[in-house]
Amino acid sequence: QSEMTTTTKTLSNFVEVKVRFRRSTHLEKDFVAAQNGDYIITPTARHALRRLVEGMVDGSHFRAWTLTGPYGVGKSAFAVFLTRLLCAEGKQGQQARSQLEQVDPQLTMLLRKLGLFGQSFKGFLPVLATARRTSASNCLAEGVVAAASSSRDRALKASVRGLVEKLKVQQNNQQWDTRQVVESISSLSVAATASGYGGVLLVVDELGKLFEYAARYPQKGDVFVLQELAEQAVRSTSSPIVLVGLLHQSFQEYGLHLDLATRREWAKIQGRFEDIAFLEPAEQVIRMIAQAIRWNSGTGANDHPRFATDITTAAYRAGVAPYGIKVAEFESIAKAAYPLHPVTLVALPFLFRRFAQNERSLFSYLSSQEPYGFQEFIRTHTLVSARPPVVRLSNLFDYFTRNFGAGLYRHPHALRWMEAADVLERKEDLSPLHREVVKTIGILNALGEFCHLNATEDIVSLAISDSAKPSPELQSILQSLKESSIV
Repeated sequence: QSEMTTTTKTLSNFVEVKVRFRRSTHLEKDFVAAQNGDYIITPTARHALRRLVEGMVDGSHFRAWTLTGPYGVGKSAFAVFLTRLLCAEGKQGQQARSQLEQVDPQLTMLLRKLGLFGQSFKGFLPVLATARRTSASNCLAEGVVAAASSSRDRALKASVRGLVEKLKVQQNNQQWDTRQVVESISSLSVAATASGYGGVLLVVDELGKLFEYAARYPQKGDVFVLQELAEQAVRSTSSPIVLVGLLHQSFQEYGLHLDLATRREWAKIQGRFEDIAFLEPAEQVIRMIAQAIRWNSGTGANDHPRFATDITTAAYRAGVAPYGIKVAEFESIAKAAYPLHPVTLVALPFLFRRFAQNERSLFSYLSSQEPYGFQEFIRTHTLVSARPPVVRLSNLFDYFTRNFGAGLYRHPHALRWMEAADVLERKEDLSPLHREVVKTIGILNALGEFCHLNATEDIVSLAISDSAKPSPELQSILQSLKESSIV
């Protein structure tokens, strides 16, 4: 095990979160950005791609899709990659197609058979919209007009001239003629294919906001235009329309307070779409975390922290690694994810999936300046060789308790966590190590109901002291906590 350089510099001089993971994806802006970045084509992304591509086969009845998954799992980033793959003609498109060929040659071959990657490939015409709380027709009209207006093709502009005029005079509280919207999209697709495009790819991010608006203003929301458009997409053959909507939950769940009849109607709209569950398994999220963290090797310290080998081997033997990650890969991931402790690294996806609010995500924890967050940790800890600083479960306990507050207390699965918080509040005379043990056990107990990590003696010891065998001091603390019924 090689030594690391002792330095007075903080970890922030050596560790950073890659730019792509520091901000949320904006569909329209990121599609036209200069580079693809380092998008990771995960098995979930490949599965979604395959289903979408199979829907483009002649005679397919699957041309309208929803991608459903919680906040922060990468739906928007996937949509940007999808759009570049199917729409971009230049370097962006070539790079996206090259990426796909490296990880899934069979899917790439299917795309070639469909004529999508030929030499004369012009791709689909991208119509991109990020929904806001407005009527569905208004949102679609704005996206269609923006796509046609950005083209130099006069035929494309002419095909949506009626919508352009309508938007000039339309007030948000006025009813739309939904047929005009659908027919304009159909006309745009006809004009696009006549100009050499493969059809229209219409992607709506944050689709749920249209249903939130419709739930609040039932007379103005006109979400039934989505049903009409989905039906038109299925009928589109010679001038294909491929419709993709991204949302966090099913349509009807956005209107839980509405009457039963309306919810049933919304469920019928959903029935016109094929749904793809977009949720990365824990082991894939762990890989993504490791790829998000970059160790800057040109800063004067050794090229990479080597301390993780012994800890990771012990953690693997104790059953910390999730199913699907073998010991060699786990060791590699754990090193790449420094300064996250291996137990912390594995716990993160489960914690954020279960306890985080929709406004936050795992990657906002890594990049934001919130109290007790990852960025604060690397700003306030220096790199030392004796025992390199690592983010432990106790640090996550402090982060969640401070930043999620009352929302965490109300969560039905956080009872064991709150019991630990109550112990810390009542027992002010506990030593720092005692407090760390209580926090660690609190998180592991909360995780244990839906995760393979449990508050066993070896995992608690690993999380605190980097060894599955507790030291006499730690063993004494565990025993005293048991005897006093604190844990």
